[in-house]
Amino acid sequence: MNYRGGFSVVLIVSLISTFMPLDVFPQAALGEVIISGNVTVNRIKAASGNTIFSESEIETFPNATAVVNLRRGAGVLSIEPSTRLRLIIEEGHLTARLSRGALTLRSKTPTKLLTPQLSVNADADSAYLVTVTSGGTEVEAITRPVRIALNHRSTVVPAGARYSSAQGTVVRPCGSPCQRVLISEVDAHQGDYDAMEFIELYDGGFGNTSLNGMVLVLYDGQTDTVYAAYDLDGRTTNSNGFFIVGNAAVSGVDLVIPDNTIHDGPAAVALYQGSASQFPPGTPLTTKNLIDAMVYSMNDQADAGLLKLINPNQPWVNENANGRMLAESSQRCNCAPCRERDTDRYIQARPTPNCLNNCPPAAKRVTALRLPLWALLIPLLAGGAGLPVALAASGGDTTEPVSPTSPRR
Repeated sequence: MNYRGGFSVVLIVSLISTFMPLDVFPQAALGEVIISGNVTVNRIKAASGNTIFSESEIETFPNATAVVNLRRGAGVLSIEPSTRLRLIIEEGHLTARLSRGALTLRSKTPTKLLTPQLSVNADADSAYLVTVTSGGTEVEAITRPVRIALNHRSTVVPAGARYSSAQGTVVRPCGSPCQRVLISEVDAHQGDYDAMEFIELYDGGFGNTSLNGMVLVLYDGQTDTVYAAYDLDGRTTNSNGFFIVGNAAVSGVDLVIPDNTIHDGPAAVALYQGSASQFPPGTPLTTKNLIDAMVYSMNDQADAGLLKLINPNQPWVNENANGRMLAESSQRCNCAPCRERDTDRYIQARPTPNCLNNCPPAAKRVTALRLPLWALLIPLLAGGAGLPVALAASGGDTTEPVSPTSPRR
């Protein structure tokens, strides 16, 4: 009996070591992935809630995105469509190897990112965007400077600036990380008299982002012209990343506007680089220096002219999608990451000024261990006894949810 049992154990170990890939039992769990569309991890189709380990290769296909929430709230990786990267833990820090596509990395610990052309080193509490194309690599520092190493030369990219490997230069598109601020929530209608109107801007949670050089512009859908504009010079988002333009009764309002100001749809809200003096009432619609926009209406089709403000094939936002327009606002949700002038991720929910949007959580799934057919023979080789297999429900480790409006460039 002892000999037979020992032989079975040796044979099982031999089979596992021979046929199972070595990375089935990785050493370091990085976090949890939330996906939209066709995404693979180590060339296997992934699902929201899967755990990502060191040495994992993640690939997003066209029109698919992924977000990796790092363990213990250490940071967030927002992965854009048609991207391939490998995540590695080296000397206790995260290293990402990006072979193509685009990735926004926000981390509370130091990070390193490698591309075919260069390497990026970032200190703790940094956020940056890296894009790899056939023409080279672009790096944008969002919250803090990052260091670029290329051809044995080191370059510092200041916060808000962008570096191009093709040009070998640092450029500042707007003098600050201004294009990281997006429209997050709009509540235009509460009844016959609107005293709780507001527009919420959000910087992705970075906090204290300067709004210098930005202007919030409101368009009327009947004329496709400006009816109000508000300078944001001298303003910043608060410590949580929010800035509220709204009526005096709105919680945490930063810039007060009169009651009954924001038009019911069809109408639009747009964020520009510029000043209010460039947008007097009656100014025709323009997309010059446009950062972000949201076009909304009730149940009727939005005005076609306003749709020029948003990206092609993006929908207008129906304020009354749930039939509760007077009690709900339009909120940007669960984009990974959000893209300027995209509107397909807006939902209608209870208003949340100065708070994270009231977004439905991504469903957690239990990930089953897929074994090859030969593995079914193991219990028989073990003398007929059932071999216990431990399956872990993904999401068992402590992770933080992705911010519902994590923006992108």
